[in-house]
Amino acid sequence: RLVLILGLDALLILTSLYTAYLLRFDGRIPQEHRDILWRFLPVFLLLRLTLHLVLGLHRWSFRLSWFHEAVRLVQAEVTGTAAFVALFYFLQRAALDVTLGPPRSIIVLELLITTSLIGALRFSPRLAQIWSLDRFRAGERIPTLIVGAGSAGELLLRDLYRSDEHPYRVAGLVDDDPQKQGMSIGGRRVLGKLDAVPALVEELGIRQLLFAIPRLP
Repeated sequence: RLVLILGLDALLILTSLYTAYLLRFDGRIPQEHRDILWRFLPVFLLLRLTLHLVLGLHRWSFRLSWFHEAVRLVQAEVTGTAAFVALFYFLQRAALDVTLGPPRSIIVLELLITTSLIGALRFSPRLAQIWSLDRFRAGERIPTLIVGAGSAGELLLRDLYRSDEHPYRVAGLVDDDPQKQGMSIGGRRVLGKLDAVPALVEELGIRQLLFAIPRLP
């Protein structure tokens, strides 16, 4: 698994860097910049993959990835770019040669594209699981409201997304907090306050309430 993930990461990093060059030079990379690319590519790739290993981007379960993993991914890519810029800054100062590294615009483009592609690789299994469970779950689906749109409600909704061993189809959430009205939590909207439940039952055919308010009497 480690070899496969690192191999895919390396391929995506190379793709990102080459795409950044193509965007920067309108699809035709000058020969001198091709030479610069091949010169710094091994160091650049080594920096990125080393940080992926150090920060454990290969360890988490892609099917259970969430906000914490997204933050770690962004941290790894930004740190890699910063280390690369710092390294070539000192190399250029030592060699008095400003052509050792790529243009700044390519560094920025590569960071954005790499973060997007590596993120897509890490989070697509989870998104695919959520999408497939929501549409192809076998058996009867019970229209359901979650009562409580706080952290407990978000955790409950997340657990329902992860499992196919329940019959609930969550239509939305309700909460008495005025600031939560109309918000989207985990792809489901807060549809109103608790006193809106009777109307929502009639309108959406709700047959089940799941309570996610720990201190509710």
